[in-house]
Amino acid sequence: MKLDRTILVMENQHNEAERSDKRYWEAKTPMERFRAIQTHRQAAYGNEATRRLQRILEVAERT
Repeated sequence: MKLDRTILVMENQHNEAERSDKRYWEAKTPMERFRAIQTHRQAAYGNEATRRLQRILEVAERT
């Protein structure tokens, strides 16, 4: 998978940038979002990222 470096959007305000990011990712298919996560995992963890994602279960007690 190649990274598309031709897309660049300049935003003036932090909130505008967040809204722009949200619109961008909402326009992507679930598979495109998953592939982007995989790309980031591989960039951060290298070959260790090829393993499966861990499932984490946390039990919360009601009080």
